[in-house]
This record gives sequence, structure tokens and C-alpha cells, in this order.
Amino acid sequence: MDNTILNYSLTTYSPFEGWRVALNGIKGRIEAWQDIPYHKTSTVEEAEKHAKEMEQSQKEESYVESIIVHKLWQEHETVNVKMEKSGHGGGDKRLHDKIFLNPNLPDQFNRTAGLRDGAMSILIGIAAHKSIQEKKPISIGDLTDLRQER
Repeated sequence: MDNTILNYSLTTYSPFEGWRVALNGIKGRIEAWQDIPYHKTSTVEEAEKHAKEMEQSQKEESYVESIIVHKLWQEHETVNVKMEKSGHGGGDKRLHDKIFLNPNLPDQFNRTAGLRDGAMSILIGIAAHKSIQEKKPISIGDLTDLRQER
């Protein structure tokens, strides 16, 4: 993966909480999105939708979102993916079940974050805050002796 470039932008004051991603590679492009309000007709206000999603007692809702796969020089393909709508996109229920109901449940997708992962995610916030204070880029490597795992 030499010469790979990734741009990531998080906006915490947006009028909606959706996301969009597009990955371009040597064999084509993959596009996906979730909760982009102008892609759907919805009668629920964004603030109400957020409050409902964060409510831990709500029943999970299932729906389908699309992933668009563009292979070079071929027609695009639409892959429909079943989604869950509850606290943090269904993640809260899965996390609670893993911690409180079945801690030995295998993690077939290797999604479980460990202590090191948590420390690294906190360091991103620390670096961002320090960068704002000092008005210059801050390298996470300058904040810790933890190194990227390969």
C-alpha cells in the first residue's frame, strides 16, 4: 500500500449526523453513505432522530443502505446492506451484549478494541487540542513512545 493517501474530515457541528465515504483504487471506486437527509424523504427532524437513536430503550429498526461498486470500465454494481438503527447504529446493543451477557462471545470480525486502541484514540484528541493551542501540526509520535503496529 505504498503511496496511499487518506483524507478524513470530522465536522461536529453539522446540520445532520450522516457520513459519506468514497475509496478510489487501481481497480475502481467504492462509495457508501448513511443518514444523508436529502437522499431520503423523512418527516423526522434531525434533533429528534438523534435523540431517538441515543435512547437505549428503543427497539432496533432494520433498513437497507447501498454500497456502490464501480469496477474500472464496467457498469457499477449496487450492493444492498442490512443496517440496524439504534444507539450508535446498533453498536451499543452489541457492545452491551458482549460485555454483560456473553463476554466470551467470539469476535468474528475482529472489531474489539483493546487498551492500546483506546490510548491511541485519546492521543488523536490530545494532538488535535495541542495543535489548536500551538497553531501547528502535532505528531502523535511526539506525544508518546507507542508506535504504530504493523
